Amino acid sequence: MAAITWRARGCLWTRSSTLSEAARVQTIQQNFPSLTLEQVYGAIAFYLRRQAEIDANIREGEEEVHRLVPPLSHRKPQAYARLQRAREQMASR
Repeated sequence: MAAITWRARGCLWTRSSTLSEAARVQTIQQNFPSLTLEQVYGAIAFYLRRQAEIDANIREGEEEVHRLVPPLSHRKPQAYARLQRAREQMASR
């Protein structure tokens, strides 16, 4: 399944090269019921026409988040330690 997200600027993006499949389009529409199928196809067409520009914008946004938001291990070390212990316990089962 493609990772689909709404960005603050209101644009839809995904990390899948097989979005043209009808089932995926319908899944997007089901996850965003305020959109029509025509709007979903329009967003996909827009992305495909400007893929390099949009991907660069996404990368820049992700880099900005990494610069501005400290990792959980720094913000809440106790919570991070609990999560690590829980992951280790789940992995050992």
